[in-house]
Amino acid sequence: MVGNFEVRDNPRLAWLNAPRLWWADDVALWGLAAARIELPSLYLVKDLYVVDGAAGELLLPELSIALGNVVIGRMAGLRQLDLSRLRVVNGMFLVRDTQALASFSLPRLETLEGHFNLWSNSALTHFDVPLLWSIGGWLYVSGNDSLTTLDGLRAVEFLGDQFLLNGNARLTSLEGLASLREVRFYFDVTGTALTRLGLPRLRSMDRLVMNDNHALTTLDLPELEHALSISLAGSPELRELGLPRMRYLLEFLGVWSSPLLPRCRVNGFLEQLGNTVPEVKLFGLDDASTCE
Repeated sequence: MVGNFEVRDNPRLAWLNAPRLWWADDVALWGLAAARIELPSLYLVKDLYVVDGAAGELLLPELSIALGNVVIGRMAGLRQLDLSRLRVVNGMFLVRDTQALASFSLPRLETLEGHFNLWSNSALTHFDVPLLWSIGGWLYVSGNDSLTTLDGLRAVEFLGDQFLLNGNARLTSLEGLASLREVRFYFDVTGTALTRLGLPRLRSMDRLVMNDNHALTTLDLPELEHALSISLAGSPELRELGLPRMRYLLEFLGVWSSPLLPRCRVNGFLEQLGNTVPEVKLFGLDDASTCE
């Protein structure tokens, strides 16, 4: 048991193994040339940071509890990430800027009080967190150009903050988030290849913001009942809103640059609501088509 376990900027270190380390406050491994990092007995940490290293293998097979953050970042050669017993993260979980990591699994993670972040992992095709039902902070998935599904988060029902999706060139739907029921604050989707959102159980969010999603044809949110605002901009393939059960939109509706979306369908959507939306801005829609 130690307070802080730190190893920094050791360009000649070929292998790091601390076989008896069981408990540490902060584990900080920065700028290491080691091809393999192994902490086979580590059970509990406050914060774990493994950043700017050359390791192809990062093995923490007994780590169960992180009282703070788990951060793995700028590890270009990382191919294997073993966190197979991780159950609790009281801070955020972040994997970013890897070029070789194709997959990882957190098969026992049940509690995440902070944010879940996946940023710029160019080879990542899938991940699996099958027991996680709630994320206390935001879910931020950005720039993972090989990722095809979010099925790894299939049990998540609740986001305590925002959902942020940016890029991810091969991700065409959010069907992997089929259990999601509630998102606090913003649901922000920008510059994606999504053809639809397709969230069959989502009932509540504060603000939906969608910008420059050029393949989007419909929102497809069949159970969404209320929101504060909806803003859709730069969706040239959008043909319908796909919000059949929405009854309350309390502040704002804006739809811009969607030339295939008939204005009459938007008007029909406004008529189905149980309130008058205080501010509505519509621009660049299909004004020629008629609706039955």
